[in-house]
Amino acid sequence: MKRLIVTINAEKVGHLDQGDSDRMVFCYDQGWLAKPDAYPLSKTLPLRTEPFDGKAARPFFAGVLPEQEPREKIAAILGISANNDFAMLERIGGDCAGAVSLLLEDFPTAPVGEPSLRRLTDQEFIDIVEELPRRPLMAGEANLRLSLAGAQNKLPVVRDKDWIALPMGDLPSSHIIKPEPKGFPGLTTNETFCMKLARFVGLNVPNVELYQAGKTPCIIVERYDRKTTPEGKLLRVHQEDFCQALGFPPERKYQQEGGPLVRDCIALLRDWSSVPVVDIREFIDGLAFNFLIGNADAHGKNFSMLYPPGSRRLAPFYDLVCTLAWPELSIRQAMTIGNCNSINDLMPDHFRLMAKENNLGWPPVRERLVKLCETIHTALADHNFQSQIASNSMTEKVTELVSNRTSVMLKRLALNVNLRIHKGKTVFIATPVTTNPSTFLQPGETFSPLNRFGQPNAKIELPAVSRLFLRLIPSTSIAIKTSKAALDLVQTGGLQPMAASGWFPGRNKYGGFVCCEKDGKITGVSQLFLTGELWGIDAWSIDIDTLKAFAKTNMRFFPSVALEREFASTLTNYLKFANETLHLTPPVRLIAGATDVLGYCMATNTSRFGGNVVDEHIVYEWQVDDLKTDPLVVLRPFFNYFWEQCGLDRPDVKILG
Repeated sequence: MKRLIVTINAEKVGHLDQGDSDRMVFCYDQGWLAKPDAYPLSKTLPLRTEPFDGKAARPFFAGVLPEQEPREKIAAILGISANNDFAMLERIGGDCAGAVSLLLEDFPTAPVGEPSLRRLTDQEFIDIVEELPRRPLMAGEANLRLSLAGAQNKLPVVRDKDWIALPMGDLPSSHIIKPEPKGFPGLTTNETFCMKLARFVGLNVPNVELYQAGKTPCIIVERYDRKTTPEGKLLRVHQEDFCQALGFPPERKYQQEGGPLVRDCIALLRDWSSVPVVDIREFIDGLAFNFLIGNADAHGKNFSMLYPPGSRRLAPFYDLVCTLAWPELSIRQAMTIGNCNSINDLMPDHFRLMAKENNLGWPPVRERLVKLCETIHTALADHNFQSQIASNSMTEKVTELVSNRTSVMLKRLALNVNLRIHKGKTVFIATPVTTNPSTFLQPGETFSPLNRFGQPNAKIELPAVSRLFLRLIPSTSIAIKTSKAALDLVQTGGLQPMAASGWFPGRNKYGGFVCCEKDGKITGVSQLFLTGELWGIDAWSIDIDTLKAFAKTNMRFFPSVALEREFASTLTNYLKFANETLHLTPPVRLIAGATDVLGYCMATNTSRFGGNVVDEHIVYEWQVDDLKTDPLVVLRPFFNYFWEQCGLDRPDVKILG
């Protein structure tokens, strides 16, 4: 039986054995367990006297090793099997991610004398960088035992302002060198751009710098899992990535291969972090940032937990790259957000679904998305940020990609969120409180007109169907005294209902209205409240039963140019009425939307068209500063949202005129 001693900063934690079946078994050292400040190597390896078999031990220990092509090359150089985790750890497990070192039994567990550094001349460093694709991690070099997870070639080094050195034996490294792969020209510029952008907008990331090694551009990343004592000694700080902490082996780092889901990651932080509220918030920021920069490769091994003494925290973000800069790379998200696979199809609703699945409030998540989009968009144009970035074609490409993605997401968020008014400017009047944004009527309440004596007349119901709605809310109440006065304004000002067809005027306890009805049910109405608010409801245009009868189909035609015309003509009428009849003083608040609708799109292989649930309630809000504004200017982002949601190109058809 072979044995490796597992240490943290030269202190024995336990031992890892390889049995006859080549399966690893880990057991904590009794001395470590007796320490009052002892902590586990992994969430999946809690402190206990009983050993952990291979199934439990492998995710953590295999998780510190290189992957894919580098691993195969290392195995060939060392003359071992690429699938033999223990043999790989035996040969290169001296300096790993975090604080763990795996040493041979006869290796000293405490430093003897001063550990040696192998300082490199400029030419030696260039030669090593050129050699890395053929000799990953300098495998086989005498007294050099270095390991880093991942599929990209990289090398742990000790970095000083004037020199670079290789850490020999058990000496910890301070930085990681990542040369640019020949197959991905511009990767170093791309990653440096994204990492510096993340830092500029307030995300927690390690310092990075570009470094030219001969003809090969490199990134030098300062290790966040290291700290320097007041005496100048470099110590390791323990860490593990999310796959290790959740018990997923490295070959299952992608969700589609059975790896971690977003909800697994959030559950980990909620259960394991010392400050879960803060770390979950920062993790959501990291997810959003990866989406906004176009990084489809944010898998479970690209997020980590850091274990400084006495705490467990989300580690700084790393490996931030705009993968969309290479069209040949997959756009499938490594971890889906809200069941959306493609990073190019992600909508605010997917983030809202993600928030709901994880018991997170959508308003604060949405607010952080908005803030991050705005901050990134501002940073891209900031001279202080631009001065940190090399100017070349890759920088221009990534800047354009990120700028476009943040702009589009901001527009989409504007369709789903409450209107944000600058403090001290405008406070809009109170509007009816309802449980459904498409109606001012309470559940069970009928729309009851009053006769000329002010008594209830025949009751009219608002059918429980999908509805369109449009509201115009003044910033200052005009205080219409009676519902009869409101009705007079409705009639003299030419107010029209949504879905106008054979309407009649009336009044009720709310004010005056114009209404269309069929068989005692409202099909369309425009209500003037005593406060001056206008509220339109269309319960006909997207009613499923109406459409079945009209078009002999189960589809609800949404979006469509016909519905755009209805919104636009209604808003045109409302703005004119507000200006010429009510004489409202701008700004006014516009709220438009639809409730409980289905959109259509070219969909599955089993049918020509497939219903797409657009949203339970779609709410678009805007501040109108000029009552003579072209309604299409106000509504165009609203219309574009629906076509984008349903994956359709809008027909080149005029809405009005």
